[in-house]
Amino acid sequence: MKTFLRHAPKGPTLRELYTRPLTYGQTVGGMTFSADGKILAFLWNEKGGAVRDLFVKLEDGSVRKLTDAAKVKNFPCEDDVRDPRDVAYAEEMYTGVSEFSFVNDTYDIVFLCRGNLFICDLSGNVERLTLTSGGQYNLCVPEKAPEAFFVKGGNLYSYDLDHGTVRQLTFLSKPHTSVCGYRISPDGKYAAVLVEDSSTYEDIRMPDYTPEKEVRINNLRRNNVGKPLALFRYGFLDLTKDSAPLEYPELPNFKPEECRKGTTVRP
Repeated sequence: MKTFLRHAPKGPTLRELYTRPLTYGQTVGGMTFSADGKILAFLWNEKGGAVRDLFVKLEDGSVRKLTDAAKVKNFPCEDDVRDPRDVAYAEEMYTGVSEFSFVNDTYDIVFLCRGNLFICDLSGNVERLTLTSGGQYNLCVPEKAPEAFFVKGGNLYSYDLDHGTVRQLTFLSKPHTSVCGYRISPDGKYAAVLVEDSSTYEDIRMPDYTPEKEVRINNLRRNNVGKPLALFRYGFLDLTKDSAPLEYPELPNFKPEECRKGTTVRP
């Protein structure tokens, strides 16, 4: 034991580890390596604020900040029916860059900020790809396809990074029905989509106790104990075809009457 301690590498003591953080600011999140493993990208706010930016650790060990999310302004929405206080509160709770992904085998990074799509390189050159009122989330960039996929308004979209075109892939129009999850094949040719139908939910009255605001009653759709659950279906998309319909395959030997009570998965 003494020999081991004598040759142990010197480093922070337990007292140092538990009395001061080695990484200052906000907790690092979303750590992702480039395809060749030479670049590490992550979300961080070095001053401990709520607005996260995109950082990279380069091959020489240095860390570089690529974005300035605090300067990204929200695109005004003419049909925004929210109370001005809610708009101000949402602005106060703005958290900057939310998702990101390396583009294929390059060092270019696609990211979402204020619900819009951006792209940047390691030099910090940022280009805004979409200009909408926001609402884009669940970003995905396939391994071998120059496209970025995201969900907006309950439907799945793709952005062609070579031609700058946006394509809507699903057309769900039934109220309370939306894409709640999806997976894209590595070559970007196929998509598996999980669709949620929450029309079975009941409206409930929920008091809003948000600090610094008067208590208000909101009508929300929630699942109550003992009430019907949401209905889920999964389907497939052939992305090589224009306007391909969402196909729902039949499940082999699927017998709803044998499912556990309350199960809501449908073929």
